[in-house]
Amino acid sequence: MIPKSVDNLQEMHGLGCVGYKAFISYANKNYPHASDDVLLKGMKNAAEFNGLIGVHAENADIVETTSKEMEQEGNMDPESYPDGRPALAELEAMERAILFAEKTGCRLYIVHMTVAEGGEMVRQAKRRGIQVSNETCPHYLLFDKSVLKEKGVFAKCNPPIRSYENKEALWDQLLKGNIDCIGSDHGPYTDEEKLEFGNNIWKAPAGFSGIDVLLPTMLSEGVNNRGLDLVTLAKLVSTNAAKTFELYPKKRNNIGWL
Repeated sequence: MIPKSVDNLQEMHGLGCVGYKAFISYANKNYPHASDDVLLKGMKNAAEFNGLIGVHAENADIVETTSKEMEQEGNMDPESYPDGRPALAELEAMERAILFAEKTGCRLYIVHMTVAEGGEMVRQAKRRGIQVSNETCPHYLLFDKSVLKEKGVFAKCNPPIRSYENKEALWDQLLKGNIDCIGSDHGPYTDEEKLEFGNNIWKAPAGFSGIDVLLPTMLSEGVNNRGLDLVTLAKLVSTNAAKTFELYPKKRNNIGWL
């Protein structure tokens, strides 16, 4: 859901689209920024056909300004990267998107949530009758920001991997049932692309592969180490997402229902 497509959501719905992702976090050539007016308009349009809006939730002004200031100050410590995209920026963006969803009646999906407080925020929103769900990713459950010091640009993603304390609290929210899905946020780059700007953590592209390791790592860390039961894991990685994207109980390809 970008500025050029905001008026075409229903047409895309008719062609088979099951969700529309809005980046309210930053602007670049690949992912045009959706300003508040675009997000609000898109949600109003999607609500007319019960469409689903997915939101990359980071306050653009905060993350853009803070990151640039830190780079200009010469802070090239990879472990400082999360400070340039602070948890506050994510929480504020989530709260704003939830408010828009409440006022428009739109279904909202918070993608790749990193902040543990977001789980409780979504739970309370659901109690108020707002149609909102959320996902987190394996890398936020497996690693803390120290992995950035070890792996540098190869561990860079947005929103960033956060503190150890946040990781443990995120698991607590997941085990309490306050997180609906685990998604991969699969966004791989070649080594050459990652190192195009050397070890400059601020300029390197954000993202890495994840779809191939999602289930094995969640079986290892979630089921074996943290007591997550297999039925709940199946819901987190498959059933809940299928229901959210209206693919449940059958998936459809371009030929027909499977």
